[in-house]
Amino acid sequence: MERVEAELFTDGGNNAVVRRPGRRFPGVLIQGDSLSILRSDVAEVVEAFDQGDVAGARETAGLLLADLDALLTRYTAALGRARDPAAVLTSRRPCVSSHDTLPPSRLTLFGSHARDNVT
Repeated sequence: MERVEAELFTDGGNNAVVRRPGRRFPGVLIQGDSLSILRSDVAEVVEAFDQGDVAGARETAGLLLADLDALLTRYTAALGRARDPAAVLTSRRPCVSSHDTLPPSRLTLFGSHARDNVT
């Protein structure tokens, strides 16, 4: 185990927003129990699809989306409070179905365009 200093953008509780040394963008610290719950919820979506329960899968996926949206809101609010120009995210349209009621533009954290290693 290695001990390192990190910048803390939020309180130190669940889903703390922190930036480790050598990283351009902060990250979100997800506790192990929360990660396990997230994995179980995704497995529930897959199982529902496997059983042909599209409505159940969609409902669970919608709850997951709401949880991730809340996490993203906390993340972007922390960056806004810090006014850190190095931690700017790009905006792009998500891949969603026509049944979704999402805004036309959402912040993107994942994908090849969001790599945050400092070179």
